[in-house]
Amino acid sequence: MRDNRHQPRKRSKKSSQPRIIDGGYYGGHELTIGDSDSLSAWGGQKGSSKYVEELQKDLLKLGYWISDPETDSGMKVDGIFGPALKGAVKTFQVEENLKKTSIVDSETAKKIKESTTNSNFKRKGIKNNNGIFIQLPPSTDYKVEGYSYEGNNREGILDHIWGTDALVNMLTATAKSWNNGGKDKLRINDMSLYKGGILYYTDKRAHTYHRKGTSVDLASWKYCNTTVKSFIKEDALELAKSLVQNGARIILFNCKYVIDNCDKVHACATHDNHMHVETEIISYHPGKACADCIIANCDYRPGREKADATKNPA
Repeated sequence: MRDNRHQPRKRSKKSSQPRIIDGGYYGGHELTIGDSDSLSAWGGQKGSSKYVEELQKDLLKLGYWISDPETDSGMKVDGIFGPALKGAVKTFQVEENLKKTSIVDSETAKKIKESTTNSNFKRKGIKNNNGIFIQLPPSTDYKVEGYSYEGNNREGILDHIWGTDALVNMLTATAKSWNNGGKDKLRINDMSLYKGGILYYTDKRAHTYHRKGTSVDLASWKYCNTTVKSFIKEDALELAKSLVQNGARIILFNCKYVIDNCDKVHACATHDNHMHVETEIISYHPGKACADCIIANCDYRPGREKADATKNPA
């Protein structure tokens, strides 16, 4: 008898069957990464339409980032199903409790279309040990820098920009009024991960409050960085007051001018180059205001006064 145990197995040919979905959504094509309107290819089929672009516009309408934040503010419609759109689809599936395939199958396509026609639609967010976290929506009112679907993310979901409803509402309201006032767009840095937990570049002792979804770091140089010559203390104060008006409970920032004129602002070690903004009351380690400020003509510079450590957040 011939011994076939060591003979190579014949590989089965990859199926070239078109991927069809129910309901006729997106031309009846199952959309997945690699599909492209410019190549007229969707779900293994050829044709002439803009089904990926249609999907992008639908998800954008629902408040999802369809491109990386630094690419057209997360709102680039290009007809290409790449990593960003794949991540947006998966985020939608997670929030809507669908199978997490990152593929627009019949169930996902139907749910997306139903949501776009629902005038009361609101993203459900993702539940974790700290409650329900909402993702900051894409907008031209602010800049989100340093994060991408293929970079700082978990499981293909755009991370670092999640928080409670109160935090997201405070940010969007402040950024809108600030942008309408003709100021430079706010630069939004760390918020929280969608599952809570430790930010990737920190250890267990750092960024404790960024796990709770109640905090954000703002890093706009003109308004939040006392270590650069372009810093404008009057604008920093105006920003702090706007944040408080929209729900901020504590702001940690080492500029004594701002501290003395806004009772929610406090000095804290290392907070010379950004504002740490909280929508909940927290404890903090008092620091020295003006420590690293380089503005020569500032009224507060000569004294290098110590921040008022008796200012208790309440």
